[in-house]
Amino acid sequence: MQLIEKKFSSAIKLLGSNWSTAPNIAQSRPITISESIEPKLYGRELMVKSIIDDITKGKHSGEVLTVIPIIGPGGIGKTTVAQHIYHSGEVQKHFDVKVWTCVSLNFNVNKLIEEIQRYIPKDDHESCNGAASELIGQRLKNKRFLLVLDDIWDCCDEDEWKRLLVPFRKSQVLGNIIIVTTRFPAQAHIMVRKNDHSIYLQGLDSEPFEELLLNIIFGDDDQSRKDHIFLLEIGIMIADYRFEGEELINFWIGQEALHYSPHGESKRVEDIGLSHLTELVNYGFLEDEGEKDGRTCYIIHDLLHELARKVSSLECLSIDTQSQFPVESLAIRGEGSASGKELTQLLVYFPNLSDLKLWFCAKVTGLAVNVRGQHATETPGTTTSANKEDQQQDARANVDVIVASEEAEHGLLILPPQLQDLEIHGSPKLRLLGSNPHDDSNKDGRTGQGGGLWGAIGTGAELPLSNLTALTSLSIYRCGDLRGEGLWSLLAQGHLKELFVRGNPNFFVDSEQEIPSCSSKLQRLDIDDVSGFTAAAIRHSLLFSSLTVLSICGDYKVKSFTEEQEALLFVDSLGDITFICCHNLQSLPERLPRHPNLKRLHIWACGAIQMLPKEGLPSSLQELYIRECPKIQSLPKVDDLPSSLRYLNVRESGSEELRRQCRKLINIIPIVEV
Repeated sequence: MQLIEKKFSSAIKLLGSNWSTAPNIAQSRPITISESIEPKLYGRELMVKSIIDDITKGKHSGEVLTVIPIIGPGGIGKTTVAQHIYHSGEVQKHFDVKVWTCVSLNFNVNKLIEEIQRYIPKDDHESCNGAASELIGQRLKNKRFLLVLDDIWDCCDEDEWKRLLVPFRKSQVLGNIIIVTTRFPAQAHIMVRKNDHSIYLQGLDSEPFEELLLNIIFGDDDQSRKDHIFLLEIGIMIADYRFEGEELINFWIGQEALHYSPHGESKRVEDIGLSHLTELVNYGFLEDEGEKDGRTCYIIHDLLHELARKVSSLECLSIDTQSQFPVESLAIRGEGSASGKELTQLLVYFPNLSDLKLWFCAKVTGLAVNVRGQHATETPGTTTSANKEDQQQDARANVDVIVASEEAEHGLLILPPQLQDLEIHGSPKLRLLGSNPHDDSNKDGRTGQGGGLWGAIGTGAELPLSNLTALTSLSIYRCGDLRGEGLWSLLAQGHLKELFVRGNPNFFVDSEQEIPSCSSKLQRLDIDDVSGFTAAAIRHSLLFSSLTVLSICGDYKVKSFTEEQEALLFVDSLGDITFICCHNLQSLPERLPRHPNLKRLHIWACGAIQMLPKEGLPSSLQELYIRECPKIQSLPKVDDLPSSLRYLNVRESGSEELRRQCRKLINIIPIVEV
């Protein structure tokens, strides 16, 4: 039994993750030969017969030269298919000359032509001193040939490919064939323009896959097959997960991995994502697996999956034990389906967590984790076994809350109070709360141990912010109607240094809870709802005298800033201001020219802004970026520019007049990009 299981494990590795290549494929690629080590084809018989018919008596037999790419990921069987075609009886009879060469990583036209020439029989009338390409043309002039170029990786120059074909186009007989195998569709597009010539290999269907698997493990031992048929279930489990195209693009959007076109094209971010997806398919990183419920699905090959795991091994944690981990930073990608129960089961392993990122955890409806947040301490010589058991229980997550909230599908999202960095992407069922205003034990605005949390059943999971007293950075992206009622008390506590909120139209609600007027310690603010943020902050008399970085991104409402908004946001401490995609913003803040410490100003895709402030630019400004703002036609006069300005970038401004003016500043400002 142990021997069979060992063989089965080896077979799974062979079939599932690494059929044909060593892990370090860049250093060493195996050289293939025309003889096949697989005497029998599984699941490819009809396809191979169809190809043979096409090249010997079908649609390709009447052409002078036809290139047929066979495309598929490593280990899918491209070389095996080519070998069976090459050695079939019909092909052996049909072609006068047959040449097989393994190209691999070394696509060098001159070397390839010389190598191929050596395998073609000499002609009695050929020139003795001719170049290799001339000799090929002379030898194949009146002979039908088959050439197999196996495992091409880096033919990226179409002109070089055409140069390779020159001597083979001189044949005066019909039906010449070049078969190419490659992992990358983009390579095939260089080699052939007719898609009907390309052959895309998919994974085996379940029946031939089972037959191949059993043959590798048991050979002809039928009795062993019957005794261990249950092992097939494990074989079926090796199939990768199928990603929907829309799912992948939304995932990239949530991670802010997609950027606007550098050429000033007004493309939607979804279209940019689709363009990247197409490239990943063309270069073999993802495979098109057809449609599921009307949507195109993709898989990633196991070799690339393993490569990704190794590359990210220092950044990502793979959990395969039941122990606890001393890590302080954790990112969870729910991909639209993670539930509160699943997250609870995971987070309980991280008692020291201080940095948590939740991406696309759309089904989080109830979660309690590590409620007390700290392990109880022992005093040597005074701890009884009963006390020790109580302390161990105190160090665990509150199981009663977990079960109750899961069963009700609603509840509180209770996170470790020592969290310093919290980031949530795409979790529309969360609601951020403050402490219970009716709880007399919690008048200081903080949540006491085991109490003071509140929530409305029926609204989804709720995350009390006020108990996260150590939180210094909060990021909330694309969470639908997520409300941040507890934000203001958190800002008033003075610990929060960074706040990023985008894609949450109702986040900056004005809660009824009273908080003391104070100056927040916030240093960096990134928002897309100026009016919502400032209205609540002004009502609570919050000041932001420590703010150094301000980014207003994607605010479609603001046309100009009120006096109160300017006084609140554009404080003297600011050193970096960015406006991105504020399409209705018509003018910059009036107090901008008087900023004493501003060093960097970035204005990007704000198409309604017609000019820079009439009073000029801040005297402290060192860097100015203007991108995709076609109505901004000019800068202040040279004498009015701040002497501190060291870097000017208007290369993608959208205004040729502005670029023309800036060219005159090339020898005046140290770095000018136009």
